Amino acid sequence: MRILLGLLLAIGLVGAGAWFGKTYFEEPPVLMTSLVANMQDDTVIEHERDMVTWYRTCPERIHWHDFSPEILVIFPSTVRYELSLQNLSLPELIDGEWVVDAGPITADKPIIDTNRQTSLADGRPLTDEAEYIAREVQRMTPIAEYLSLQQLQSEQSIIRKRMTTQIEKLIQSMQNATQLANSQQLGNIQVNYPVRVNWNDEGQQTYLDKAFAALNLTPPFGIRGCKKDEWIQVNGHNTGIALISPDKKNNPRGGSAKKSALEKREPRYIVH
Repeated sequence: MRILLGLLLAIGLVGAGAWFGKTYFEEPPVLMTSLVANMQDDTVIEHERDMVTWYRTCPERIHWHDFSPEILVIFPSTVRYELSLQNLSLPELIDGEWVVDAGPITADKPIIDTNRQTSLADGRPLTDEAEYIAREVQRMTPIAEYLSLQQLQSEQSIIRKRMTTQIEKLIQSMQNATQLANSQQLGNIQVNYPVRVNWNDEGQQTYLDKAFAALNLTPPFGIRGCKKDEWIQVNGHNTGIALISPDKKNNPRGGSAKKSALEKREPRYIVH
């Protein structure tokens, strides 16, 4: 998580400009609210995290002659959550502390590291594994988008706590800039008030509901497991998204219900 470099530069420029104007042109004192208003269009607070998603699938066969392969899919992605200053209310000094109302945290579209994504197929005969791999690759971005929203929902308190720290640093920097600008009127008195952030739970849930609806995805995204009770994993943790259990009656892996000699052999994984 980081505040953009332009934030500190903007604070410095506003503070220095205000000090110069007040010193030589006797301008009125600079207010905290004016500092926030001047930066609301350009500043965001960010929190980034890496996700490594993996699952094992035995998909339904594409062609009648296929032996549906067993595929292990692993792909890393970077997720970025943002809080724009446009979603922050102007700070109010109430009972000796700055009070800020924060709007919803939003999720950017995840970035898939295509150089590190891996798909392992077990090399079945009469089967074009690349065709099955391509289908799984197409799922990666929408799955990552869904999981990024899921993490924002399930780990909201952790993400908010880290962003609260950044908001506190932001307000403290603004206080320092304000005191610098008004130093001749205030003398050397330094007053740093604590910061309290009020988060909008209802607004956050409304954002999540709309974002999930816009994706139009339903877990487990059509992914069929190789056995019962298989799950999509992220960073080694169960996401709670269970894969579709294989249908033994219809034998989605292809071929006859009884394993052939070709299927009894040990898998020979091919990296794509």
